[in-house]
Amino acid sequence: MERYHHTPMDILPIALYTIADYTDDELRELREACESEYAHEPEANVRLAPRCKFVGEPLRAVFDYHLELGRAGAYDPTYFIAATGRDWRSDGVLLVTLDDDDLDCNVDSFRIKAEDSGLSMVNLQIGNSDWAEQKESYELVSDDRSGGDDDDNNGDNGDNGDDGDDGDDGDDGEDGDGSDQPSKPPSVGFFIGVYSLKGLDDKSVLNAIEPAAEMKKPEEFCCRIQASLPPDSDLIAEACRIHPKRARQNKFLHKQMFLVTDSTNIQTDGIALVHLDWDGNVSRKSPKALREIGTTSQTKTQRCESTKAVQTLCTIARDFRKWTYSHWCFGAYTVNYPDSDIAIATLLDKRWSTRGHAQDLIIPAAGLTAPTTATDAAPGFWKDVMTKHATLCQRKRFTNNFHRQLCFACDSDDPDTKGIWLVKFDWDGNLGAEGKGTEELLKRDYRSVLTMQQCPVAEAYMALTDIADGKKDWQGVEPQ
Repeated sequence: MERYHHTPMDILPIALYTIADYTDDELRELREACESEYAHEPEANVRLAPRCKFVGEPLRAVFDYHLELGRAGAYDPTYFIAATGRDWRSDGVLLVTLDDDDLDCNVDSFRIKAEDSGLSMVNLQIGNSDWAEQKESYELVSDDRSGGDDDDNNGDNGDNGDDGDDGDDGDDGEDGDGSDQPSKPPSVGFFIGVYSLKGLDDKSVLNAIEPAAEMKKPEEFCCRIQASLPPDSDLIAEACRIHPKRARQNKFLHKQMFLVTDSTNIQTDGIALVHLDWDGNVSRKSPKALREIGTTSQTKTQRCESTKAVQTLCTIARDFRKWTYSHWCFGAYTVNYPDSDIAIATLLDKRWSTRGHAQDLIIPAAGLTAPTTATDAAPGFWKDVMTKHATLCQRKRFTNNFHRQLCFACDSDDPDTKGIWLVKFDWDGNLGAEGKGTEELLKRDYRSVLTMQQCPVAEAYMALTDIADGKKDWQGVEPQ
């Protein structure tokens, strides 16, 4: 190999060999995959060697043959690609150099995804990268469930990598969700990546968040586990770092949005919906570059009820709703009279019955204890208001525009004439773990936590919105 150290190098095709038993058609398919990321013209990047099959022979036989082939000047003399197993989609191919970066004629090799091999070779040939950098960025690690880079499998959306705890460029959590890269998207148009807390059962997680899971086969799910992440890591940051690589492996995976189950009790705590701000372009980007995108891109998150997370993501993806809404949503609590909850909601918001998903301005609830007088409401009425509000805060804990301090209360069956109460609770709105915050609120005397002021019902929503936005001062008084 020393003869080539001082010889100008042409950009020559890379020879492809196999020591596994492939048919001619299978080898052509493999060659096309190898140069798929660098497709200037067929066989300009990767070309089958004149003798490309060494079935049953040791790899050393390929080395010896390639040394002779390189002297002819038609193939790159330093590098070649070899398929060593029958399943190149799963196992990748072997990238071989007969002269590493030290130029001491040292032979070295590493396993790489077939689709990355041709582009990797070009980067080496033009000096855009060296052998050590390519090996660090692209090397596949055997699937032993114990760690390593996530490209050790077949480009599906659930390959197995390391658990992200070594601070290195290896990324992922452990178990993925399947062995095949999907050939088509699900009915919603894209797959939804799910990054799960290590220790949770993948099947249970998917059954909890996949719509109508009991009516589907697992292969019909739109949600796919991408990695299991260790509990001592920043799960969202780790998922962001991994996600662009997963998006390259599964072209039908939604590029910007995914879900993170970061709690052992997703029914109570919900799950995180994450938006990663990048263009989704994975073409000709190395795993290292994709990890950098995931690490440095801006992110935003919101919590979702586990059973509604897919619906929320899909409606945002299709522009049916915004990431967050600028309007406030308030609870409205009323005494019982015929259709009182519908009546109070319609009085406060004329379009209440026609609003779409997540566009609510008013969430009504009836059942308050009727007061004895207009100004000196019975203690039962205000206690009911506080109980109703605490309950609704807990139920709407994943609605990011639901106001936890302000609400409406109606103490008559004629609010259109008598007006409605604007109510403010003096608490921080922190629900705490498992609703402990609302439990603490309900332990307090309503007179110490609640103030109210009356308002014409037609003006009530805008008045409370202005108070919530700080445009108007609160003028409330304590109940007598």
